[in-house]
Amino acid sequence: MAVPELLDDLTTKHPDVNTILLTGVETHVCVINSAIDFIEQKGFHVHVLVDCCSSRAEKDRFFAFDRLRMMGVYLNTVEGVLLSLVKDKNHPQFKPVQKLIRELGPDAGLTASKLSKL
Repeated sequence: MAVPELLDDLTTKHPDVNTILLTGVETHVCVINSAIDFIEQKGFHVHVLVDCCSSRAEKDRFFAFDRLRMMGVYLNTVEGVLLSLVKDKNHPQFKPVQKLIRELGPDAGLTASKLSKL
């Protein structure tokens, strides 16, 4: 859940921010409730980084992604978000970001067969 202090801080100290990137454990509880708070209370655009979220049971995680999508949350990966932030090779941080994403992280449990269920 998005605590009131955080919501207040975002709106008073960073009034131009309108997009939130969410990650977390227990996607079907914590991440969903945080997304609901950011959307309903402050109208933020919420992006969930699916490869940075987990749940104890795989089915809970995938149903959570489905529910998040139905709520209007954007589902993305870390690589997708990083590349969209630098846009193209002309960005001064493109090479460092490219180096980061070339190193494969641990398997996030999002194989092609499982993603087709999303």
